[in-house]
Amino acid sequence: ESANYAGNSRLKGQFDMQFLVSPYTGQKQPLSSYDEIVTYFNSNYAPVFKAAGITVLWVNFGNSTLVTDKTTGSSSIVFTINIEAIEKTR
Repeated sequence: ESANYAGNSRLKGQFDMQFLVSPYTGQKQPLSSYDEIVTYFNSNYAPVFKAAGITVLWVNFGNSTLVTDKTTGSSSIVFTINIEAIEKTR
């Protein structure tokens, strides 16, 4: 979507991403917990977006769910990351 701030036209978008984190074969749980994934993301996303000329307006983490496969007994983490961002002034 196009946004106009102080006379500067920029592109803005909202991105909703769904993730499924599964364990390695033979393991029952993923190597990383939901909290570890969120902490890693929060510590690392800003420089990546900044280098691409994008300003992140907000980040929201959707509810996480632990899903267990009834056949294998292994569990996976399902969650979402929602981001609203805008390109920096051209």
